[in-house]
Amino acid sequence: MSTLSAQVGIGVQIPVVPKEKYNMVYVEVPQTPQSNRPKSSFWLGRYEVTQQEWFEVMGTNPSYHAHCPTCPVENVSLVDIYGFIQKLNSKTGKKYRLPNAVEWEFAARGGIHSQGFRFSGSNFIDAVAWYKENSQGETHPVGKKRANELGLYDLTGNVWEYVVPVPEQAWGSVDSLDVEWRGGAWNYGYALIGIDKLKNHIHYKLGFPVAGFRLALDAQN
Repeated sequence: MSTLSAQVGIGVQIPVVPKEKYNMVYVEVPQTPQSNRPKSSFWLGRYEVTQQEWFEVMGTNPSYHAHCPTCPVENVSLVDIYGFIQKLNSKTGKKYRLPNAVEWEFAARGGIHSQGFRFSGSNFIDAVAWYKENSQGETHPVGKKRANELGLYDLTGNVWEYVVPVPEQAWGSVDSLDVEWRGGAWNYGYALIGIDKLKNHIHYKLGFPVAGFRLALDAQN
């Protein structure tokens, strides 16, 4: 099944996504409480959700850079993302969600294996990120740069990633969320992307060709 099928209007059977479809990394969190750590361990997608994965669930490809099934899906709003997650959970029996900001940053820094890099996985941006100086003005297939200490890819660059700022709001009313983007994107320069970079006050109904997302799961899932 391809993105092209959706673009040319060919009738396609939308498959049930198997439970093991999404490659998840277990992010261990020490039990000793700290203000800059998540409250508990969790699972996080090894890669950003791709255009192909979006198409398999939703039957469409909203991406601006729609020529690349293994590139991250983008041009999706928070409303779109929640619709995708609800359908995915219905198909798989899982409880996928967006990561919250504390989870995202803890994982991007390498979790308990952090080496204190400036970018997620390296102090050298070209090793781990697609950004303005090397992206040729477009997104790239996920997982082509070096992984970070936890085996997670593209947490710096390629596309900004949606996160929920406050964990308790994760499944609140979509229009009430002051959602954030984290990590930077393909059209941002060296000084404007990194683990600590964020954008907030993102409108929940608008999608942008610079922003996508990855999935999270509670540890017990």
